[in-house]
Amino acid sequence: MKRLSREDRACVEYHLASGNLVHWLQYANHLDLARELDGIGNVDEAIQLVERYLARAVILHRMSRSRMR
Repeated sequence: MKRLSREDRACVEYHLASGNLVHWLQYANHLDLARELDGIGNVDEAIQLVERYLARAVILHRMSRSRMR
């Protein structure tokens, strides 16, 4: 999303506004992220939400594998 927003911001704005990204995430069973992005139309805000979501997912994965140091 970050890279695409640099190359074609209008594309990301369109897919956020139309709900396509949320529907794709629901289809891919990323329900928490889909809920967080639902209703978000601002590209920069969406990117921040995705980055925070991924950071949390990495931390939780490491904690579940006892690799948190």
